[in-house]
Amino acid sequence: MGFAPESFASTTGALPDLLRTLSREIQFVGVANASMQGKVAGQLLGASRLQNPQAKVAIVLPDETLLLPVLHGLPPEAVPEYNVTMGLSFQSTPLFNLVDLLFEVHLTGIREGSPETGYGVPRYHHLAVTKLLQHPFLRRYQQWLDKQENAPQYHGLLEHVCNQIVKRNAVLLPASELLHLGKQHPLVEALFATWDTCDDIIAACYTLIDLLKKAYQDQHSAIEAEYLYLFFTLVKRLDSVFDCREQRLSVRSFRRFLYEQMARTRLPFSGEPIADVQVMGLLETRALDFDHVIILSCNENVLPAPKRSNSLFPYDVLREFNLPTYADHEAATAHQFWRLLQRARKVDLLHVLPGAEGTRTGERSRFLLQIENDLAPRIQDWCCAMW
Repeated sequence: MGFAPESFASTTGALPDLLRTLSREIQFVGVANASMQGKVAGQLLGASRLQNPQAKVAIVLPDETLLLPVLHGLPPEAVPEYNVTMGLSFQSTPLFNLVDLLFEVHLTGIREGSPETGYGVPRYHHLAVTKLLQHPFLRRYQQWLDKQENAPQYHGLLEHVCNQIVKRNAVLLPASELLHLGKQHPLVEALFATWDTCDDIIAACYTLIDLLKKAYQDQHSAIEAEYLYLFFTLVKRLDSVFDCREQRLSVRSFRRFLYEQMARTRLPFSGEPIADVQVMGLLETRALDFDHVIILSCNENVLPAPKRSNSLFPYDVLREFNLPTYADHEAATAHQFWRLLQRARKVDLLHVLPGAEGTRTGERSRFLLQIENDLAPRIQDWCCAMW
């Protein structure tokens, strides 16, 4: 749905005048992929804070999956304090990826024979094992382990296991062999001990959490520690629910329950509400004004969101009885976008270039085209640039 500045003349009073008369600097920034937007936004924010340290800045995320790249891209020297007004889905965290890889190792393995005959030997595929051992969480724990002078035998443990797998040209690795390569370290036992019921999974998760949190005990503000605590609460909740059941759940059934809880869980952030730098979603910017606005994901199907109808009624029926349609959602998004720009002195609009990697790429948002071809030519003091 398009936006015409004239359509606001009869309803919002001063809004068209501010959009057309207030001098501002606007910049279109094209990046190669979606995750790069976080780093570019941090660079733009750092340069802006050097020019005007007192300016109120908003980093707007229409796509909430970019929250972590943005937080990691913020320069700590230029932005010592900031506030995050949006939550993060647990499924978007690196810890969820670690748990998913752990289930992949155990569910894609092969168990030869049966426990009754004594030949129930679990074997894990080397690709899944290597991918798991190279996860950033485990690599960070290995760095902490290398600093422990009282346990030199465990220095470079994970790299040693990966090198031995390659050296032996092993395809399917028995659990006993992995434990031998890992020198019976508790981390290796928690990762590759055989899972038969949900009790084994819960015990492995508790051990894994206790070990990984040691790598972040010297960093009280580490976001990874928040991931571990949130994961501990999820496992503890399921443990208390299934503790009284005589029939123990299988591995696949427990994974289904665990993933359902993870999908419903969001990681809350706490910060200074009146900080000069705010990281928020587009909906949370209503009735707020900022000196500098950085908006990410200015691409079609992201800003505005794609056309989705959750109603059982067809579009014509919704229009006939004046019920909400996707056009109303697009109109609300357009109002929030232009309302955010009306008092901003500097605006940076980041978009993914066409042909880039990923599924959410394509043409620029219609809002950028309206600024470039409709609104900007009517304003004399509007500085518009493109990267």
